[in-house]
Amino acid sequence: RACVLCAEGMFSAVAGQTACAAWATCLAGSGQQQSGSSTADRTCGPCKAGLTYSAAVGGAMCSPVSPPCSPGKFTATAATPTSDRVCAACAGGTFTADAGLAACSAWTTCLAGAGMASPGSSTADRHCAACTVGSNYSAANGGGACTPVTTCSATEYEYAAPTGISDRGCNTHSASCPTGHFTFAAPTGTSDRMCHAIAVCQAGEYETAEIGRAHV
Repeated sequence: RACVLCAEGMFSAVAGQTACAAWATCLAGSGQQQSGSSTADRTCGPCKAGLTYSAAVGGAMCSPVSPPCSPGKFTATAATPTSDRVCAACAGGTFTADAGLAACSAWTTCLAGAGMASPGSSTADRHCAACTVGSNYSAANGGGACTPVTTCSATEYEYAAPTGISDRGCNTHSASCPTGHFTFAAPTGTSDRMCHAIAVCQAGEYETAEIGRAHV
């Protein structure tokens, strides 16, 4: 009788065998727990969901699942015994600040009267701060910074004061009073020229002051 060693990947566990058997093949979702030898079969065991996986039939051990998705990404597909964890980047306008999150959150929307103090990113939320009344304003909910308040020019006057949610309102000063009127009060930064009608002396009356005298 002539005996021959089993080839790599083959075994015979008991004496007197006429042929060697192939090592067991581990199915997807399971991996090698004990390697085969010339005298023992390979043993397989299930992968641990969330920790290890095996995507294909073979003889390898289960592979470690990838680390939790980092900030700026989310878990698009959870790990299973047959597949690894899949991460995806947060879409524009959303973020994850911590690792391992299943979904990205939308950036905070600044309410009217507040504006962006610091922009959002894939890893951080947008931060808002109240507008400074008299300096800037925000008329609607949104994500932009507060808008600078309009400054009335030298030929304009303020007819509406600015607030946290509205701009300053400016109108152009009247250049002069209409015919038959005179300037009763000169224009200022907050008011237009005020005109009054010129009084006409009637029969039996006389003028005691010239037009415009004692008036600005």
